[in-house]
Amino acid sequence: MTRGAARSHEWLDELRRRVADRPAYADGWCLLGDALLAEDCHLEAGRAYESALALNAGYRDAVLGLAFARARTTGFHAAFATFRRLFPLAAGDFMVPFALGVLCLREGWSGQGLDQLCRARELAPTVPFVALHLAGAWRAAGRDARAAQELDAARRLAGRSGMADEAVARLAIPETFDPPGHVTARIACSHWLAQRGVERGEVLDEIALRFPGHGRLLLEQGRSAALDGRVAAALAVFRAAMDVDVDCHDARFEAGLLTAEQGDLDAAVGLLQAAVTQRPTFPDYRYELALVLLEAGRAADAERELRLALTLEPGYGQCALRLAEVVAEQARMAEALEILDAGAWRDWPESWSLRAELLLGLQRVDEARAVVDRVLARDPEDLLGQELRSKLVAED
Repeated sequence: MTRGAARSHEWLDELRRRVADRPAYADGWCLLGDALLAEDCHLEAGRAYESALALNAGYRDAVLGLAFARARTTGFHAAFATFRRLFPLAAGDFMVPFALGVLCLREGWSGQGLDQLCRARELAPTVPFVALHLAGAWRAAGRDARAAQELDAARRLAGRSGMADEAVARLAIPETFDPPGHVTARIACSHWLAQRGVERGEVLDEIALRFPGHGRLLLEQGRSAALDGRVAAALAVFRAAMDVDVDCHDARFEAGLLTAEQGDLDAAVGLLQAAVTQRPTFPDYRYELALVLLEAGRAADAERELRLALTLEPGYGQCALRLAEVVAEQARMAEALEILDAGAWRDWPESWSLRAELLLGLQRVDEARAVVDRVLARDPEDLLGQELRSKLVAED
């Protein structure tokens, strides 16, 4: 087995472990499907996409991936029937005709592929990878002059999107057509490889040459800008990612966090609520939304989101602690204590001081004293522990 093949197997095993750990996450199943599809494991990919759709029936990317998997397992007509469920839901979403066009070209239906990519180009006139793939469709139809025109258009659009001149010059008419999910799978794999010391720049550069201006690539650029402290640039790139891909929930989420850091809490809440709407089963999204709602003074809304996040992931200890704090701030001491006692976080050091405060508020002084002793035994300089000790002395 080559080193590359071994890494592919390790990556797929990692994704299988992730869905086993979090079987209720549709995105995990869809990513597994994308990765399997990239390795030509069509049957298993189809099952992964079906698992994603069982959790989120309207999940566009899972429907698209399932269509590509079925094209190789049950035939083109079954794949087209899979696409049909998206037609009434995504009339203005260019990714649907784009993906259908790519599927047609892959399966030898060049005329239909050209028609669909022309439709995608009409819906997304400023997206360079659509123009680039349309150039490939024109070449497949024997229309080399039109192909050259679209290649020039793709290069102009890529240049306007910030792509380096050297990279723009390297853009070429594609000879083969990859399912759109390959982009998501390869970017995710590049993150996994980077954690193992493998440079991911070449992978991202290669994807950019195949899919210039793709929403997932823009998302990566936005994250890099945010890490560098270029907040305005990051927000601009996240907005571009949202414009390119209506389902780019991560761009809305990360833009929401950045916007909150800038102090525009109303706008941040709007972005985070949009991300939650797109991924209602993501507890982390609800947790971060709750924190911003609290900062905006909307405690009741924050409590609701924290409870929903904890319902989605009952072991979410950090969420439970924050919920207990919110409830305690409303003088519901007994209820807050019940939340602290409801899971493994009851033994976390982070919960001890809050537990002591609640016990003291409930006049359970001896129990509170025992917890404060535990806090100060762990850290004699703990300021809250010292404050609680003073209150206990006053009680005596």
